[in-house]
Amino acid sequence: MLKVSIGAVQHVWSMLKVSIGAVQHVWRMLKVSISAVQHVWRMLNVSISAVQHVWRMLKVSIGAVQHLWRMLKVSIGEVQHVWRMLKVSICAVQHLCRMLKVSTGAVQHVWWMLKVSIGAVQHVWRMLKVSIGAVQLVWRMLKVSIGAVQHVWRMLKFSIGAVQHVWRMLKDAGLNYLETQNLNQDLLANTFVVILLHRVSFNNPTLGQFVDALKTSIINGLDFRDLRNTNCRDDILSFWTCYIHSKWNLMFLYHIHPQIMVLE
Repeated sequence: MLKVSIGAVQHVWSMLKVSIGAVQHVWRMLKVSISAVQHVWRMLNVSISAVQHVWRMLKVSIGAVQHLWRMLKVSIGEVQHVWRMLKVSICAVQHLCRMLKVSTGAVQHVWWMLKVSIGAVQHVWRMLKVSIGAVQLVWRMLKVSIGAVQHVWRMLKFSIGAVQHVWRMLKDAGLNYLETQNLNQDLLANTFVVILLHRVSFNNPTLGQFVDALKTSIINGLDFRDLRNTNCRDDILSFWTCYIHSKWNLMFLYHIHPQIMVLE
């Protein structure tokens, strides 16, 4: 039962670490999603500015066309006047030619402006397609983030179930309560270090040697204060110290493995 409890505690700890890693991954994915949304917003602002610029160019083009139309009407009126005057003045005809040239230049300028406007509209359309693609990417990333959160929730439920299983085992063994702070893996790691420090060369003990060292550590009350070379820092409320000072915990240890409590 002790091995099962220790394995369950280690499994709960590993599941909690996996849950924390998943939460951190979800947080990074959310930050990436927020950055993508901000990028899409900036792209939409640029697109709106381009549309406004195109609108101003179109209004300028319409004004130029209206001006051209007025110039053409003036030119036609002057041609009619010249015709009525029977081409009295060659200078007036030359002036009319110059006016027609100006009108042609204005038409060419309007054509260039229209081409520029069409290019701007095409650019806005491409920007809108890119923006739609970015929104779709953000949506896919949000779906992935939601899936990760659901996975984290399932892992947390599994971890809670493991703790409940440990409590049921302890309750069946005769304990009335469970101190969840004693599920800390550091305490178990320090306990194994104390057992390994029982002898000089005790890196690979057999089952009997491990049981003897555990008995000695329990009798001595795990009276080791110099744990600077251990994997984890010392904890004042040590798990095994609670075992030494509580008869109920000693009774639980006896129920798990009676041979441990029997001195040879």
